Amino acid sequence: MNTFLFFVTGIIAWRMYTTIAHLATVPKKVPWVGSTGSLLSYLYSQLKAIKSTPSTISDAYHKYSKHGSICAIPLPFSRPEILIPRSLIKWMISQDEGLLSPTPVQYEVVAVKYAFVNKEVHGDTAVYQVLRTNMNRQLPKLIPAIMNELATRIDEQFGTSGEWREVPSHDLVRNVIARVSSRIIFGEPLCNDVQLLDNIDKFSTCIVPSSLLLRLFPPFLHPLLSYGTHSLNRIYKARAAKVLAPYIQNMITTMEKSPSPSPPRNDVLTWLVADALKRNESRAGLVDRLICRVFVTVFASMETTTMTISHALLDLCASPCPQDLWAGLAEEGRRVLALPALDLGSVNSLARADSALKETLRLRTSIKALATEVTAPDGVVLEGFDVRLPRGARLAVSAWGIHRDKGIYGENADEYEAFRFCRPVPGIEDAATAEKDGAIDLMVSASENYLPFGMGRHSCPGRYFAAAELKLFLAYLAVHYDLQLADARRPNFVSIGHFPIPPLNGKLRVRRKNPVLVSGVPDITAVV
Repeated sequence: MNTFLFFVTGIIAWRMYTTIAHLATVPKKVPWVGSTGSLLSYLYSQLKAIKSTPSTISDAYHKYSKHGSICAIPLPFSRPEILIPRSLIKWMISQDEGLLSPTPVQYEVVAVKYAFVNKEVHGDTAVYQVLRTNMNRQLPKLIPAIMNELATRIDEQFGTSGEWREVPSHDLVRNVIARVSSRIIFGEPLCNDVQLLDNIDKFSTCIVPSSLLLRLFPPFLHPLLSYGTHSLNRIYKARAAKVLAPYIQNMITTMEKSPSPSPPRNDVLTWLVADALKRNESRAGLVDRLICRVFVTVFASMETTTMTISHALLDLCASPCPQDLWAGLAEEGRRVLALPALDLGSVNSLARADSALKETLRLRTSIKALATEVTAPDGVVLEGFDVRLPRGARLAVSAWGIHRDKGIYGENADEYEAFRFCRPVPGIEDAATAEKDGAIDLMVSASENYLPFGMGRHSCPGRYFAAAELKLFLAYLAVHYDLQLADARRPNFVSIGHFPIPPLNGKLRVRRKNPVLVSGVPDITAVV
């Protein structure tokens, strides 16, 4: 009993010390929102922020950021952050890593040292580099594979019956995204190994909850406590490794003997292996490092993509006159899916699908953005303000406020308007032509007014793949299925602190428009 009390007392003492240290990263000149900056007020605001972070960030934007000022906000699972106005975004993202860096913030969110059960992943940028180069270069060649996998898995999950049925939208969407992502990450035959995919999916689901749990304890206890907080991560990784490890080892052996400098296959796993061999990485522990990099890729490709399309389906079905929106998406989808060969250009011509998804990203997936930490030993002077931020101070932008600013998006900025971003502009009648001519922005086009994928050199490296996957998903559904809300109202947006939560309780009614199959493969021209 005494040992337990000593342990609890130690944890409380550490939390108080950490809180005081975190408060010290906010200069006294910086005003607070949701707290006075005193110890007790800050602690109370941290607890309150578990449910109120979106409203706090919205208040901060309208009181300070929108008017060119700065302020500090409490966060429930992390140190406070100083919100800066839009005018400082370009300055912030242009700073050298030795002054400001998003890496410490990103690593904290997922506890990289422990989440992937391999400390060598900490500081490893191989996945980012491979996705930024290989994925974007090879994406045009991957479009047919993405479409074929989507068509097969959507029909598998949503059914081919012409009768209405009620389905849990998030579960079905996640199952489809998992299979499509696996097809591009692993290639065949691994993408069809159900046991492997199940364990990797469960591993991905565990990452954030286990990391949040570990963050409740002092860092010096993390190496020990991670065995408990991340026990499920270890189990799922070990199960997946039984399949992955011999496969990867065989790939390494084969590619080392191959006279060709080009990777033999076109999937992320092959690119990762080829990249490691090209850089002549140490063979000691290489297989496990590659397994961890695969897990990082799966986590990055599944979670936000699943959340986006889940929200988008509910947004469309909950809109006024949803039949008209789905009809517009179906008309566009029929035109593109009936082409003899899909390519990246035809995917980019899905202007209505792009707009509907961009609108969901604007409203549902970003609470704050561009979080970065001062890494300079002497701190950084905030441009335009007589304030020196000490090392360890954090900056961010109120994406929630920017994305709902009526001065940017009009009087209905709080409302979901599916085709907001594909309206014809003067001199251009067709939305697809407008998109092609650059008169409107694609969903992957970052700016100070639109930040779901970040901005600058640290923006999401897989966003072009995600955009293609999401647009084809929406187009195929619109062409082949009727969808309705199963409940009277759309599930409300929910967040835990600054983490948006997928609509886990969302339900839809679906039916196949034309359940025609040709030789077991969905006929995408059946309803043209």
